[in-house]
Amino acid sequence: MAKTVNKGPVKQAGKAKPVQLSSKARWAYMGIVFVSAFVLYANTLQHSYSLDDDIYTRKNRFVLEGFKNGFSTAMSNVFAKGSLVGFNNANESNYRPIVVLNFMIDHYFFDDKSNIENLPHREHLVNVLLFGLTCVILLLLLQKMFKNFNPLLPLIITLVFVFHPVHTEVVASIKSRDELLAWLFGVCSFYYLFRYVEVLLPVKKPEAGKMLGLTILFFFLSILCKEGSLMFVFIVPLLLFFFTEVPVKRIVQLSLYPAALILIYTI
Repeated sequence: MAKTVNKGPVKQAGKAKPVQLSSKARWAYMGIVFVSAFVLYANTLQHSYSLDDDIYTRKNRFVLEGFKNGFSTAMSNVFAKGSLVGFNNANESNYRPIVVLNFMIDHYFFDDKSNIENLPHREHLVNVLLFGLTCVILLLLLQKMFKNFNPLLPLIITLVFVFHPVHTEVVASIKSRDELLAWLFGVCSFYYLFRYVEVLLPVKKPEAGKMLGLTILFFFLSILCKEGSLMFVFIVPLLLFFFTEVPVKRIVQLSLYPAALILIYTI
């Protein structure tokens, strides 16, 4: 009689399970990314202004006035005019109100009449902190995108992003706060888009509406920081198609939200 060989339980084909990082490891990864970004650009903290910085700092009258003439006047200067009016009185198509507001807040908290030379150092510090924060959120986004891969992969990709020299001009230039804020809000939007998918599939959970709302909010804030973020409208369907299991019909529906925001921005 032939012997029956027990080969153990048969593995069933199926989807790879997400790799779960411990809370301690997650915080360690975020710490590595943030500290790397900060240390890399810490040398910029001693820099002064560059020529382009005047657009949003020393020669922008709306930023210098801040909230001295009342909150409503400040908001009108920020949101009802082009972003270069305070610099050169030209109401051009450049519309980046969140950036102007950000520099107004900077000036309100950091302006030191007794030692004006400290102001650029503090504004460089904000740039470095924003870059570090953006890199951390990028790590969290990549962990969502590559959840079935080795946890080191998102960390490595993020560190390559951190150390890539192409970012030097943006981080080292105070004026390029517009780029930093646009990318920060853009990454936040993509992150909450994946959070939305997580609470949407397979069964829609109550917090889905909140996640979608945050996705839309951060996308719009990104556009209000720099018009280059308009191109993110093409990234949304690609992210959903290649990195989620959302049906194509639903992807098309979700892509209508950023398209509508672009229409609102244009108006």
